[in-house]
Amino acid sequence: MEYLTGRIFKDPALPGMDAKQRHDIYTEMNKVLCKIHSVNVQAAQLEDYGKQGAYIQRQVQMWIIQYRSSETHTIPSMERLIEWLPHHVPPNQITTVVHGDFRLDNLIFHPEKVEVLGVLDWELSTLGDPLSDLAYNCMVYYFPPDLPIHKGLKNYDLKALGIPTAEEYFEWYCDNMGIPKVENRYFYMAFSCFRSAAILQGVYKRSLTDLAGEGADSSGSYDNGKDSNTEEQERGIYYNVNTKLFKVGKKSIYSATNCASSPT
Repeated sequence: MEYLTGRIFKDPALPGMDAKQRHDIYTEMNKVLCKIHSVNVQAAQLEDYGKQGAYIQRQVQMWIIQYRSSETHTIPSMERLIEWLPHHVPPNQITTVVHGDFRLDNLIFHPEKVEVLGVLDWELSTLGDPLSDLAYNCMVYYFPPDLPIHKGLKNYDLKALGIPTAEEYFEWYCDNMGIPKVENRYFYMAFSCFRSAAILQGVYKRSLTDLAGEGADSSGSYDNGKDSNTEEQERGIYYNVNTKLFKVGKKSIYSATNCASSPT
C-alpha cells in the first residue's frame, strides 16, 4: 500500500467550508462508492473473495450470534430488531464488492481538489449486497453531532450546510448506478443500526472482562463479522481511485476501465 498525501475529514458537518464545498465532497464520496460497487467481479478475478448470494441473510444471523455472545443485559430495542430483521430480508439482492466500513473519514481527499485519492480500512471488505454499504454510509445522519466515537449530522440544517439528506444521498446513488429507487431503504438502515450496536456491545463486553484491545471476547475469540475463510483473511484489498487501479493481494493490477462500468 502506498503513502498518500491528502485530507481526511473527521467531522461529517465539514466545519469551515461553504455550502458548495460540502455539496461537492458528498457528491464525490457518493461517486467513489459507486465506483467500488461497479467493479466487475469476474474481470477482476474476485469470484472467490467472499460467498455469493444470501449476503444479508448470513449477516443478520451472524450479528445476532455476535450480539448474543456479548450480551450483558436485555435491551428491548435490540430484541425487537432480532425478531424483526430475519422476517424482512429483501428477497432480491445483487452481489458486488462491498467495503464494509465506507464512510467519509475513511476517504483520503486531494490536498486542494475535491477528489478522492484513496479509500482506507478494507478489513471488512467481501462480496455482498451493495445497499448494505450505502446504508452504513448514511448512518451518520442518525448520529448526534456530539457522539464521541463518531460525530453525526442529526438535527443539523442540512440544506443550509449544502449537505444532502439521507433520502437525497440514496437518490444520488441510484442515479449514479443507473438503478431504480431503493424501496426497502429502512430495512438496510435498521440492519446497519443493529450491526453497529452489536459491534459496540462486543467492545463493551470486552471492556468488562479487561480484554479491551486484545480482540477477544469472554470465550477467548472475537469475530469481526466478515464472511471469510482463512485464505480471505490473508489477503488485503486496496482501491486507489486516483490511478484507477484495483488490486487484490498478489493478483495482477487491473485497469478500472476493464473491471468496472463507469457510473453515470
